[in-house]
Amino acid sequence: MRNHVTFATGKGILVKEHGDAIHDSAAPNNPFEARRSRPIAVAGFGTALQAVSPSKPPPMTPLAALPPSLRDGSASEGTLLTFDPTRFSSRFLRLETPTRVACHTNCSQSTQGTAFLTPAIRGGEAVTLRIRCNAKPGRMRYFIGCAPAPFDVDAGQAAVQASGYSLENLKAGPNCPAQPCGGSAPPCFHTGSVVTMWIDLQTSPGSVRWEVDTTGVVHTVRVDPNTPELFAFVSLYNREAVFELM
Repeated sequence: MRNHVTFATGKGILVKEHGDAIHDSAAPNNPFEARRSRPIAVAGFGTALQAVSPSKPPPMTPLAALPPSLRDGSASEGTLLTFDPTRFSSRFLRLETPTRVACHTNCSQSTQGTAFLTPAIRGGEAVTLRIRCNAKPGRMRYFIGCAPAPFDVDAGQAAVQASGYSLENLKAGPNCPAQPCGGSAPPCFHTGSVVTMWIDLQTSPGSVRWEVDTTGVVHTVRVDPNTPELFAFVSLYNREAVFELM
């Protein structure tokens, strides 16, 4: 179990890396600057990108199934993921805390606000992100995902769709790099929804999986085998939208 899961803490997301690193139980003075152990390279992946049936999730234990002593990170070494203060759209967004982002200006189809998390998830690592939609005015053009490389934080809907693996509200399936979903569906998430995203670069091939507590939506995709790292992100659309890491 230790080698295949990551854990959420109260104010950030803990990256668990494959290996037998020994954790120093003394917490650092700054909870957003925990140490990061050296990632271990992933062996060769299988075939290229393809959708995975929701009935075959990646071998990652849900956060709720972990003992409290592991959920709080006391038994593992890693780094807290937080919103990157150097890589977010100040034109549309503000970082209220290292774990909460808000949209201060309405966006448009051609440009909207994206906020990336830091650090990136690298080969040999896996991470569990739980993102709560504290406020989500409107229905369209909201994304929760990860990308092989950072893209323009002011990019519009089409660019966000094409740049990474993302769960997009009002889409029937996830977007993948250069393969945006073309089908429409009822909203995936609402105000009050918690979206859990597992990013797994430990297994072969890697995968990204989303689950939404309020709608029961579950999607899983495989990651391109040539991807060395993934950058998690959220992209907001309407003023007063607020997303928060749990």
